[in-house]
Amino acid sequence: MPVAKIISIPYMAQAMMATVLLKPDSARARPSTLINSDTEYKKIFSLDLPIDIYLKVIQIMKAVEIYLKPDNCGVDIDRKTTTNVKFYAAMMVSIKMADGKNDIPSKLSAIPSINVTQDLLSESLNRVLQEFNELGATDQVAKGSELVAKLLS
Repeated sequence: MPVAKIISIPYMAQAMMATVLLKPDSARARPSTLINSDTEYKKIFSLDLPIDIYLKVIQIMKAVEIYLKPDNCGVDIDRKTTTNVKFYAAMMVSIKMADGKNDIPSKLSAIPSINVTQDLLSESLNRVLQEFNELGATDQVAKGSELVAKLLS
């Protein structure tokens, strides 16, 4: 298996935290400590979750990351901003694909194949960038709770 296809446990935890638990701020701010807490670990790697949810959230994250490359999204985003907004964009994609904020794991699991459209990626990124920029577009904004609160309201 190519190294690029191997998904680390911390990356999986970040993807789950952002897309399923709707905590992109935690995924961005505390990536290595997510799995050090028993409570968070049990939420992320719960036996109650459909097993295919892990593949589907990675597919969403990878689609967002590919889209965020300047050649793809049509927006000139620097590397720092990409790092700051990717988990938020993934959260917005998962909410749209699940048709709401409730019961995302089972709703995503019910989708036979994850196909994140360019329109959905564009809409999600534009919404995130609008709120991110209004709040000051800093690392602190991405790591704080205000941006996620605005996006979920």
